[in-house]
Amino acid sequence: MDTSTSLRTKVWAVALPWVLAAGSGWADENGPLQTQKCNDPPPAFDASVMPNGDIDPLITGKWLKPGTTRTTDGTNSRESPELGGPKIFNTSQTFEFKDPKGLISGKYTEMIVQGTDKKCKCHLRIQVQQGCISRLLINKYVHPLKLVADYRDDLGGRIASKTASRSTDGTTISFDLRTPVCAGQDTRWLLLNTSIDEVAPLNVLQFVSPEGQLSQPLPFHVPLF
Repeated sequence: MDTSTSLRTKVWAVALPWVLAAGSGWADENGPLQTQKCNDPPPAFDASVMPNGDIDPLITGKWLKPGTTRTTDGTNSRESPELGGPKIFNTSQTFEFKDPKGLISGKYTEMIVQGTDKKCKCHLRIQVQQGCISRLLINKYVHPLKLVADYRDDLGGRIASKTASRSTDGTTISFDLRTPVCAGQDTRWLLLNTSIDEVAPLNVLQFVSPEGQLSQPLPFHVPLF
């Protein structure tokens, strides 16, 4: 076993308890503990889409470096061609938590696209049934390479993000919404355009109410190292 494989195995062993804690609410067609690989040929892979096997290695957009905040202006597969590619994962999860004003509930949908650069393009959309959400956090997000955070303006949804931020140590990503998403509303597809070819589900996603109350950690795919 080479050094990189050994390190990946050790980190996954440490991460496994968080995955197992996801509970029965985490369900998808690929299985709750399934690592998603974005560098494998997708079903019905057509090599003619990328002549001579060439791929675009560039991630477009403003790099979200540790300790920075970026305005999110929206992007799409025309402005960021690497976002084109097959959907390899899609699942929804319900959530609920309370703040001083009452119950907040709804569902969120996670979608992973295999980019033309064979890297994972991770998407998230929130649909609120009761209460409001103004912000979200993604914790334990270890990503040493170029990472772009934005929202998709070519897909569905109503409320876009205003800014994306990254903690000084680089391990927490946050999106602040332009306005709170409340009962009967949904967000645009929020995007993490990664340089990573493998992600795994951990309990790392938290929603924040306008009153500042955090939800319990929920499953979301993060880079696997």
